[in-house]
Amino acid sequence: MFELLVFGTVWFWISLVILTVAVIACIENENGGGALFALIVVGLLYYFFGEAKTWSVWGWMLQNPLSSLLLFVSYFAVGTIWCFVKWYYFLLDTRDVLEEGQLISADDVPTAKDHKRDIVRWISYWPFSFIWWVVGDFITRIARAIFERIQRLLNKMSLSVFDSVIDKRTNEQILKDGIAKQTKRWNC
Repeated sequence: MFELLVFGTVWFWISLVILTVAVIACIENENGGGALFALIVVGLLYYFFGEAKTWSVWGWMLQNPLSSLLLFVSYFAVGTIWCFVKWYYFLLDTRDVLEEGQLISADDVPTAKDHKRDIVRWISYWPFSFIWWVVGDFITRIARAIFERIQRLLNKMSLSVFDSVIDKRTNEQILKDGIAKQTKRWNC
């Protein structure tokens, strides 16, 4: 076979980005099997079209069993730590959604048992879950925080611009209603 996916080449990086996007999409859509399938397909592509002749993952693992074991244990240790972080942010998001409905009971509180698949997926695919959290969730949280700080100012600006065409007595009510509607709508 020819070496199309050699480390550092354009095709290597393109395939790595495609793999990352595919695995993240599977994880976010609660499809751990699809994520595993994507990893296997790309692994086979790297094996047949990469540097399999010059560097073999399996050969290295057999030659370095202690290092392999350490990497294996470290991978799942980091995944376990990551699942606590992910669980915490999952709980915050769930609480925010439940607070919108105003009816919260003990039955609404998520339990680890009810989310076993999610937690196992976060541990198993933690590098991809972490990347998506940084790119998606974390940036969205920053944007929400900025929005919360500026929404009243933006609403006042709207009233100022439309001041000549709306009834003066309703300005304060519009401001209150606008803030309430925007707060409810802001659910990324």
